Amino acid sequence: MRGKGLGVNLTYREKSFEVFQDRYEYGILSKLVLRPVKIEKANRSFASSCVDPLLLVFSAGSELIMGTKMTVKLVQNFLEDYDRGIVEIKLRDLLQLKEKVSIDPRIRTLFPPIEIGSITLVDQIVILCLLKILKPSVILEIGTYLGYTTSLLAINTSVTKIISIDLPHDHKSRRLNIDKSQILVNPEVNDNFLRQKQADEGEKYLKYLEDYDREKIKLIKCDSTELDFPNDIGTIDFAFIDGGHTEDIIKSDTEGVFSCMKKGVIVWHDYKSGIHSDVTKYLQKQSSLKIFHVKNSLCAFSIIGF
Repeated sequence: MRGKGLGVNLTYREKSFEVFQDRYEYGILSKLVLRPVKIEKANRSFASSCVDPLLLVFSAGSELIMGTKMTVKLVQNFLEDYDRGIVEIKLRDLLQLKEKVSIDPRIRTLFPPIEIGSITLVDQIVILCLLKILKPSVILEIGTYLGYTTSLLAINTSVTKIISIDLPHDHKSRRLNIDKSQILVNPEVNDNFLRQKQADEGEKYLKYLEDYDREKIKLIKCDSTELDFPNDIGTIDFAFIDGGHTEDIIKSDTEGVFSCMKKGVIVWHDYKSGIHSDVTKYLQKQSSLKIFHVKNSLCAFSIIGF
């Protein structure tokens, strides 16, 4: 159905493109992006069918922008169906909420990392659903590690600022001798192994980002437990906590996030992990929150301020 014209017309090779607006059940299609795509190296079969294989082709992409009030109402309706405490939900439940808020099915991703300590494919979808639903403006990640999740956040957001924290390379924990037989067995040894790996390899996934995605990211090298979050970080509306996995560090990181978030979502990684059980222990004590664990993932999240 043709919607309300926005009074914007584009002309290309004597053809006119009108930018218009449509209404949908849950919002308004408020911008139709017409962007030029340059075909730099067309193959022969394609080139033979084109008058000009280097022509500029206008590709129309659309984004459903929800009205703020409607998004809030949909999230509130979702939250009202559940009691406080830990709630087990299916990935489908989160996908259904995403579909109500945004009909845009597109995501960008990377091949899943093979290194221990990274997120799984199901974890990725959980994080991307929450990005689509809440459309954050400032993201905080505690635990940059190799930069995989940082990259995932960057390539799936537009104007978002991403702050990612990890220990400085000269931190004492990075110089410990590691008993390799205890990796994936002892949580403290495992954490120290991950810290050393990060020191040795750095944020290696960030090098694959385009400049405009890399510019969204601010890396902070410090111990998160020593941060003054409101002053050092500022206001945020999305947090991914995947730093130290002892209960005292998880508690410190969580309280720090709460101190600079009035409205948004907190995602904890390694819930129900077979190694880092302190994440589960800590979250099970937070009876005042509605915490959702997505089955078959290591992600638990809480939406606050709605």
